[in-house]
Amino acid sequence: MQVNNNVGASEAEGEVSCENGEERGVEELQPYTVFTPTQQSLLVYACSISAIFSTASLFIYFPAITAIAKPLHVSLQSINFTITFYQIVSGLAPSFFATLSDNIGRRPMLLFALTLSLGANLGVALTKHYVALVILRCLQSAGASSAYAIAYGVIADFSIPANRGSYIGVLLGFTNSAPCFGPRWIFWLLAITSGSHVAVLAVFLPETCRRLVGNGSVRQPHTMNQSLYGLLRGRGSHEEPGGIRISFNTNPFRGLNTLFDKANLIVVLVGGIQYTVFGCLATSLSAQVIHNYSLNYLTARLTYLPAGIGGMLAAILTGRLLDYEYRLSARKHNITIASTRLANFPIEEARLRSVFPFVSLSSAATVFVFVTCGTLLTDFNPDRSSTVQASYNLVRCTLSASGIAAVDTMVRGMGVGWCFTTFALFGASCAPLLYVLKKRGERWRSRAIVTSQIVDTEKVE
Repeated sequence: MQVNNNVGASEAEGEVSCENGEERGVEELQPYTVFTPTQQSLLVYACSISAIFSTASLFIYFPAITAIAKPLHVSLQSINFTITFYQIVSGLAPSFFATLSDNIGRRPMLLFALTLSLGANLGVALTKHYVALVILRCLQSAGASSAYAIAYGVIADFSIPANRGSYIGVLLGFTNSAPCFGPRWIFWLLAITSGSHVAVLAVFLPETCRRLVGNGSVRQPHTMNQSLYGLLRGRGSHEEPGGIRISFNTNPFRGLNTLFDKANLIVVLVGGIQYTVFGCLATSLSAQVIHNYSLNYLTARLTYLPAGIGGMLAAILTGRLLDYEYRLSARKHNITIASTRLANFPIEEARLRSVFPFVSLSSAATVFVFVTCGTLLTDFNPDRSSTVQASYNLVRCTLSASGIAAVDTMVRGMGVGWCFTTFALFGASCAPLLYVLKKRGERWRSRAIVTSQIVDTEKVE
């Protein structure tokens, strides 16, 4: 998967207007990315496979909660607590690993995260003790969730707003197919597939972190950032290293600064609320259908297929819809589709044109919101996508862990109907938040840009 310097159109060539011609000069010298369309597609699928282990490791649990509890001689509440621990670690681990990927590169951190998940998969498949299960699930969560956040960063490194929705739609299409997977033996399949995937990435995955390799034309600064294929062929990027040093020093809570931005905070809250409702429904579904309809474990597992198939199709179609609506908004505002400038472009309007009818629905509609939130966060933070995804993970997993820990108690105390009516109302609260973002988001971004320019001017002086 080598780069090609002759591919790509200059970011600035597509601009129909620019307030300052000098700003365009530097950007016209080189394309936004030197990866060919084929290479970009391969990277998207590689990222999507990497990300699927996060949701697969979680969703294989849901149909088998009762089956796992019996041989371990623990209650359903105890198994639900393992899911809560999984969610907590899913929120915390990317804050360190994904943020570190912005410093030392996507490639080494993605390989490390997937290797950690591989080892945990083997352990979970073999363990017969509850405490060991809890510990291994935490390690599994740390690796898989970090790979998920880093995968977003890789896509942000080479995608432009015009095709970003489709790329993220493919990624979430893979991850939302997880409910189709089977019960506990799936850990062996996860171990085999993740091991094979790590081997392929170690050979072919190039470094994409723009801080280190720019648009892909700058030579990788360290051996660990170079693919084995590139090393063996003796070919790499054509430009000399940019002089940026790799640093292993990182603040895992630096990403929380992104939540002080109003637009980021609204998107993260909406995604977190929808993820909580989705997770609580999926957690309780298996136990409820087994209890109420006297289904066996295999039949109960089949109830997850509609969500998996629908979620996969919805994610891919949503990504294409987001790109289509971006093109409509670009034409309306006389902005070339190939442009990457969003300073004077109402990206909130483009991404949220169709979201409101879906907020009131379920399943595929929930996935629509997931794709929209993931795309918007990348639009708002193209240079720190992995970092903001880590913050997103922290918020949504904290909310989801709280909901999952309480859902069994709520079902017993309120009944199934009132329990999920409460969650439905919780999900409906997203609509006013998204409306505020659509109306005021561009104004907030303009103020943030002005403030940033003032701060930069003061530093220069």
